[in-house]
Amino acid sequence: MTWILSMPRAVRQIANRVLKLTIAYKENFICLWSLDEERATGPASGGRKPFGERGRCSNKGGTASSRQKGGCAPLSLMHSSLAIANEFLMRAADERRQLTHMQLQKLVYLAHGWNLAVNGRELIEDEFEAWEFGPVVRKLYNALSKFGKSPVGRLIRWGDDTPFPSDDGGAALTSLDPHERAVLDKVWEQYKGFEAFKLSALTHAKRSPWEKFYEKGKNKVIDTNSIWDYFADLANAT
Repeated sequence: MTWILSMPRAVRQIANRVLKLTIAYKENFICLWSLDEERATGPASGGRKPFGERGRCSNKGGTASSRQKGGCAPLSLMHSSLAIANEFLMRAADERRQLTHMQLQKLVYLAHGWNLAVNGRELIEDEFEAWEFGPVVRKLYNALSKFGKSPVGRLIRWGDDTPFPSDDGGAALTSLDPHERAVLDKVWEQYKGFEAFKLSALTHAKRSPWEKFYEKGKNKVIDTNSIWDYFADLANAT
């Protein structure tokens, strides 16, 4: 897998998709990261294993307890930020809540970070950028900027992130595996009552990935390793 990680991000995403489909077809699973192993390594070693040290699992998906601790889990493809935002919009609708654009941006970011820490893999295929009010996915911004500060009143559709009406499609939906769904459920339960600016403040914490990459007006891409390290440290602290 190391050869994939040396590729440019766009090429790496395609290669990962092909590799994951091949492995899934053979009913094998890859152990990306173990929270138990990270606790054993401790902060002196930097915690999370480097990308190049991901190992193969001898079992198919590990035991229930190992999966809950961030061990081996079935492979799945990364998801569009539009579809993950809709996961939160659907949860909000079920509870008669409303969500704004800013809340959705932060919930998607938190889900991505906690999925890295718990399941050891990226949830979102889109890059996060360090904007003034926290991490932002540009595609999601393009899809939701029309709502301004008002609640988002409907599910996001495929093509909402483009200016071309011909690109508009049905609701942006995706299929989550049980491990990903568990992370989203936990993120929703934990953060659903937070106002937009409280969520934004969470992402501005000291030594956060946003703080490391933010430069006024530059909207720099936040490195995935930085997000992974940060949320893995939070997971170890709980």
